[in-house]
Amino acid sequence: MAKRMLVVFPPGGLDKKASHRQSKPFATVDCLNVRPTETIDNRTRGGCRPGLESPFTGDPGQSFRFLAPMVLASEEDGAPLSSTMLVISANGNIYSESVSLGTMNQVTTDLTVRDDVLLSAAQNGQKLYIADYGDLRASGTNGVVSGATLDSATYADWTTLGILTDDDVCVISAPEDSAGTFEISSVASGAITLTSSPGDNTDCTFRIERAP
Repeated sequence: MAKRMLVVFPPGGLDKKASHRQSKPFATVDCLNVRPTETIDNRTRGGCRPGLESPFTGDPGQSFRFLAPMVLASEEDGAPLSSTMLVISANGNIYSESVSLGTMNQVTTDLTVRDDVLLSAAQNGQKLYIADYGDLRASGTNGVVSGATLDSATYADWTTLGILTDDDVCVISAPEDSAGTFEISSVASGAITLTSSPGDNTDCTFRIERAP
């Protein structure tokens, strides 16, 4: 006579010695892109984890790197409101959370962030400041500033240094009357052009690096 047996999912396909039923029921050792959603009161189904759901749809092609949550202030019908939005990076791009749609939307910008290290960020007011960093593109103590252009005898061709006008800045630390951080407008073989003039000077101490 046939005997009825209760078979726990899955009946096959896993090495029982390595994984199957080695953890407590409903335990999840490591899951990506999930969050708790409800109590565990449904039947166990193949391919799912009870009590968890995927909060964000889409595939950025790389693991999300957490930057920071932002608390956004707004006003509706004259009453102040606040909401929390997650900001992350992936593939050098910045994504912000769309709570209503459960998706991560890429922020439209020409800027990129490093995708090979973990970065930190902090909110001030309604702005998020990302502490991005990178290797020096160039540095020296013999910089010559004329108008908004910077040149140095150390570098014969500035275009070979991989300077990115959207991501890198020029930091001049001396002389004091030219000191400051300047965005880069363009890069030519003979000099780089800044978006504003530090003031004409010679023997300037400078460095060109990824902007925070």
